[in-house]
Amino acid sequence: DDAFACAGVGRRVRVFRLGPLADGGPGAACPALEVAASSKLASLAWNPYIKPLLLVAGYDGRVCAWDTVAAAPAATCDGTDRRVWSAEWCTSDPSRFAAGGDDGVVRLWDVGAGGGSGGPSASARVGANVTSVAPGPRGAPHLLAVAAADCRAYVFDVRKLDAPLASLAGHGRAVSYARWAPAGARA
Repeated sequence: DDAFACAGVGRRVRVFRLGPLADGGPGAACPALEVAASSKLASLAWNPYIKPLLLVAGYDGRVCAWDTVAAAPAATCDGTDRRVWSAEWCTSDPSRFAAGGDDGVVRLWDVGAGGGSGGPSASARVGANVTSVAPGPRGAPHLLAVAAADCRAYVFDVRKLDAPLASLAGHGRAVSYARWAPAGARA
């Protein structure tokens, strides 16, 4: 069953099922799942392979992978005490995700390895607040795009995170988003 999730400064994640929403019936406005969070929320991302897994990132620095069927956390990842602005699942591995925020570090997590509780599997220091992360597309799963508040976007190779492959300047203000074009799209 397809679902829609929403969250924000209200410290709650609400998951709605598509069927009732599309039908417009009396239960359409009622969430199928509502979860209280420990802080304001900044990012949500559905797992492209394991459909019930929803990443929830918050102002407290915590990223949680919620199992929306079991209504319970599948993994909780604590890597920083600063706000996490963006968390996204990797397109090539359903157990891995990238997250970044106000501490200027992008962390790669593997929730299949101990539920993510052992710390990040790798990290890259950007040096400015990270506003968006975008793990590489299927054709280049080793790449990671990062948007930052220093008016730059970065591209990293996750196999060697000590320095970016590219530092893309030219924005006059903070870069808010980084996204890969869909396969086959022409830009």
